[in-house]
Amino acid sequence: MSDDVFSQFKEHSVAEFFRKNKQMLGFSGKVRSLTTIVHELVTNSLDAAEEGRILPNITVELTEVDKDEGRYIVRVEDNGTGIPERLIGKALGMMLAGTKFHRYVQQRGQQGIGAAGVTMYAQLTTGKPVKVVSGYKGTD
Repeated sequence: MSDDVFSQFKEHSVAEFFRKNKQMLGFSGKVRSLTTIVHELVTNSLDAAEEGRILPNITVELTEVDKDEGRYIVRVEDNGTGIPERLIGKALGMMLAGTKFHRYVQQRGQQGIGAAGVTMYAQLTTGKPVKVVSGYKGTD
């Protein structure tokens, strides 16, 4: 009998889960999605400034690319410490990876998907790569 129960056992990737449940993560509709994107990126900027003990200076730029499809380029620039080049792919392209998960402390943000969720949403909806530039101010 237990073999029958597990005959329907399936695995899904994080990307597949995200695609099927994006509304639970704040990506439902064009306005809500854009709001979530800006919120997550600004939240990351604020957290980075706080951790670096830096007074934040954040610039958000929205450029409409296609009015009919509601596509935008979102650019966020801050004066935070940046991300080491070797970790950019993991920090912005891998869910549940980052500097906050081991601390069990709630900071800003809601679901903990941050910029990785924004990156995944952008790639799922446009099919195009995301450009990330970081000026890491560490010794890496």
